[in-house]
Amino acid sequence: MDQDKEKAKSAFKTMRGKEKIAYIWQYYRIQMLVVVIIVAIIVSIIGRFTFNKPPEACLQLGFRSEYLDPDAIDALPQHLETLYPEMTENGEKVFTSLEFYAGYRAEQAQENEATYYKLAGSIAAGQVDVLIGDLDTLTEEANMDTYKDLREVFTEEELERINELASPRTEDGEGEGLVYLTYNNVTVNGRTESQVEDTPLLICISGCNENIDNCLAGDVGYLAIVNNTTNIENVKTLIWSLLGENVD
Repeated sequence: MDQDKEKAKSAFKTMRGKEKIAYIWQYYRIQMLVVVIIVAIIVSIIGRFTFNKPPEACLQLGFRSEYLDPDAIDALPQHLETLYPEMTENGEKVFTSLEFYAGYRAEQAQENEATYYKLAGSIAAGQVDVLIGDLDTLTEEANMDTYKDLREVFTEEELERINELASPRTEDGEGEGLVYLTYNNVTVNGRTESQVEDTPLLICISGCNENIDNCLAGDVGYLAIVNNTTNIENVKTLIWSLLGENVD
């Protein structure tokens, strides 16, 4: 192993400028992409809150699915502002929507990892209140411990009503509208700390709003509340409204 490293160092010293760039890109591109994304997120946060502070968000939607329509995602905030004008507090606040494409294949590992870090960074920065996507993708990422237990937000009676309203919207019309998942709590180094059993995390919202359906390119959509949301009342208003009921 040490001999291989020494050979690589010697070969690198004899390379010319373009050859060195190609060599570095070939062997270190993933690390470079990760660093670029992290720096971009830090710069974005600094710029966002220091130099070019935008209007406060009333609701921030993230879309994480194998099928997404970027144009529909870009157009969604304007639609929501028209549908829920009271949330904007007379135009003082805004809706936002972000795209986190999950359809990269195995041979596109770099792009997939870059999107993963973009999602994690956006959530950590408080830029996502709800995550909307297909069932398989959101289920796979429950281990991120990103989703809020819906029992912390709704009463048991409310969850029963949500399941009743959401169930007909599932792919076959017979599945559970309220999805309970078992997931692992993991430590920073990736080790499983504990397992959380049968936790209500996802709500089927397919067919509730045409504009949201369009963002998912027609796929059956589910919604998860992000753990660190600061707009929980607006999130609850959105959920009840999508399911056809008003908040008391």
